[in-house]
Amino acid sequence: MKLQVLIADADPDFQRTMTQALSREGDMEAAGVSSDGLETLSLIQTARPDVVLLDLIQQRLDGLAILRRLAGREDAPPVLVLTGFVNAAVVAECAKLGAAYFIPKPCDTAALMQCLRQCAKAGGKSPAAAAAPAPVPAHLESAVTDVLHEIGVPAHVKGYQYLREGILFTIRGADPTAGITKVLYPTVAKKFSSTPSCVERSMRHAIDIAWNRGDEDVQEKIFCGAFSGSTGRPTNGEFIATIAELVLQQIGK
Repeated sequence: MKLQVLIADADPDFQRTMTQALSREGDMEAAGVSSDGLETLSLIQTARPDVVLLDLIQQRLDGLAILRRLAGREDAPPVLVLTGFVNAAVVAECAKLGAAYFIPKPCDTAALMQCLRQCAKAGGKSPAAAAAPAPVPAHLESAVTDVLHEIGVPAHVKGYQYLREGILFTIRGADPTAGITKVLYPTVAKKFSSTPSCVERSMRHAIDIAWNRGDEDVQEKIFCGAFSGSTGRPTNGEFIATIAELVLQQIGK
């Protein structure tokens, strides 16, 4: 039986393009299309899709309101948020409301199809309970790498890889300032067979090197001197959140 995907997007061209893309996959098809938030909720009830592809921009009821209506419902299908309206706060809110994955437009179609399959496989589970994390589109990974190089974070130190993974983890929907000690550090540590304390120290070391040797003008342009401490440089959480939001804004343009 084919995977049933509900396309909830206000753009008719995107609806047509995605319907055609699903049909080409062979194992998926559109369970319906909607540009109206209330209609989307109705179709979720009547069409019973395996997964919902949701843009945050909807008529009458926006995507965040739809996620709030679905939150906590046992019969709610997994939701993949795909939208051009992106910033770190919105990503974190979507994750908080139960979205399985968040991908900014434009995105790689092959990666999107894989995410839809993973969402359906995970069912109503939270992202942490899914069998595998959502693949981050290659252009996002490249954008993160470019910004780290521009700031002056040296690629040969451990903290570089830890920071890069922390930023990508945040782009997937985590809030680095709310759960950096309990969530982000342990998650990164597990991937690299390290410890949370080592991840924290290595990130700090990499940031220190960048601020001692990197381009001050670039750092000022990106961070605008908005640091919470008195060290003259961002904390690990501030660094990760700022870069994640910058990359999402760049991709969303």
